[in-house]
Amino acid sequence: KGRGAGMIVKIIVCKHKTPISWLIRKLCNSPYSHLGLKTGHSEMRDADWGGVKRRRLPKVYDEFKIEMDFENWKAANKWLHERTGDKYDFMGAIGTAIFNAMGKKREKNILSDPHKWTCSELVYGYFLAGGMILKDGVDIANFHPGHILFSRAVKSGQGKTT
Repeated sequence: KGRGAGMIVKIIVCKHKTPISWLIRKLCNSPYSHLGLKTGHSEMRDADWGGVKRRRLPKVYDEFKIEMDFENWKAANKWLHERTGDKYDFMGAIGTAIFNAMGKKREKNILSDPHKWTCSELVYGYFLAGGMILKDGVDIANFHPGHILFSRAVKSGQGKTT
């Protein structure tokens, strides 16, 4: 869309057929185990074991759309570009899963490095950089893939399986 119009941001969510994906879904009580941001026709930017980088879209995924005004979209994309090359937050991923399974919240600074990201932290950070909170009462350290289903920013009925 044009400069003054709202920009559509596409969040990619998926559930892989691996034991770790299954474990993430179970511990987070989520139908999904991974989040990313669609950045092109067949590309996404996400955080996984290899860190924050651009990669091809998975073969199967769901897509959710959120509208953001142009200036906030620019700020969020600048923030995302600056994160490219950062490392994966292994301790944050483990901490989020364990704390969630215990019904507790973790603080980002307790178990993780501010320059390392899980897939969920990266997506949530993108929206925070664009001035948006995805889910009331859930901060960046406790956000997981299942929360996207309950975000007030997601346009209802926008999920799409590809």
